[in-house]
Amino acid sequence: MTRLFGPRDITVIGSEIVSLYIALFLQKEGHRVTFISKKSINEIITQKNAGIIDPYFCIPEYLSYSLSKIFWSVFDPALYNSFQWNFIPYFFNWINQTKKNKKKKKLNYILLSLHELLSRSIHTYDTLFQTYPRLQSLVDQKGHILAYKDQTKVNQYFAYISQKKLNTSNLEIIDKENIKHILPELASIFDFCLFLPKTYHVINNYNFIQNIFDMFQNIGGKFINDTVIKFDIGVLGPKKIITPTTYIDCDTVVIGDGIDTKNLCNQLNYFPNIFTQKEYNITFHNSSIELALPISIPELGLHAVSNDNGFMLTGGYEWSSFNTVPNFRRAHTLLKIGKKIFPNLEISNRSDHCDINIFTEDLLPIISNSSYHRNVFFAFAHGSLGLTLAPVTAQLITDLIADRDPGFDINPYHIDRF
Repeated sequence: MTRLFGPRDITVIGSEIVSLYIALFLQKEGHRVTFISKKSINEIITQKNAGIIDPYFCIPEYLSYSLSKIFWSVFDPALYNSFQWNFIPYFFNWINQTKKNKKKKKLNYILLSLHELLSRSIHTYDTLFQTYPRLQSLVDQKGHILAYKDQTKVNQYFAYISQKKLNTSNLEIIDKENIKHILPELASIFDFCLFLPKTYHVINNYNFIQNIFDMFQNIGGKFINDTVIKFDIGVLGPKKIITPTTYIDCDTVVIGDGIDTKNLCNQLNYFPNIFTQKEYNITFHNSSIELALPISIPELGLHAVSNDNGFMLTGGYEWSSFNTVPNFRRAHTLLKIGKKIFPNLEISNRSDHCDINIFTEDLLPIISNSSYHRNVFFAFAHGSLGLTLAPVTAQLITDLIADRDPGFDINPYHIDRF
């Protein structure tokens, strides 16, 4: 029990969208919130991602990787999915954990725990849209397409959602004959598509995140662009946040996603085994391709969307250590794959980008209080699901700080599991 009742002086430390959501929810709750980020707000709001808010997330993609292929990929930096040399010290632990995660009992535990969060994502967004209607105008609610080369994968997907007792009454299988009518841009290599109606797509990431930041500031939230280097620890935990230029008094601290997350956790006597994964994407400006719906290809871990910036491909994953320079040869490989899937893709006038995601060894995010410090809370390692899980996480952290029952078991996400 934290029992830190009443308005608090809360500092949220992080550099990703989840931390921004947490800051907004806590400020809206009546706390006095300072959001401190190593990134400038412009760097946060200009992050490139597919913008798909998807509660139907299935088996994490890396669980199906061939471990032997991943091992040899270190010798070819142009491969689509692989890891960099500086990941070698973590490699054997990663391999061992991957084997454990692929065991049926462990995999079911991971999927059920993810489902508990994901199943609440759309409802939490709908509630957010009711409070801030302007956000809803920046979201397309037409649905999402999953494309498969053979029906076996589709059957596996239905088996999964049936096991998790998801409502499948509105899901629709689109056969090869009808794919061309709905998605004429797609190459004729997919035999089946699955239409998921209850997913959202942010059509303008910049405006969407800028609006969230403006809302946070408009209700009194404070933003500081600085680097946290250490804490001044009191009886309950950190009482001051120290940066190179200043210090910030605080009653409560939330550690969010960022390149310094691991170091800050270590200072608080926590040593979570987390990894970084780079995700590459390409935006084709002024592209003639205008998709009616976002498309994901689970077998490749690839996503394609049309938004206000043009046509975007996202995929090509690379496991690496912190502070590693991106290898954009993987983006070039993504380009080649994209050309095969979308034959009419024009490759000129494009920009490449790399986002960094943080994962735990069991793929579940960390959303919890601290057992060592009564005024410390953790919310990081959402992997590639940051946008989808941001408001759910923000609500859980808000409930934890208020000592409210979140309504379901959140022990699977506790930092003490490591």
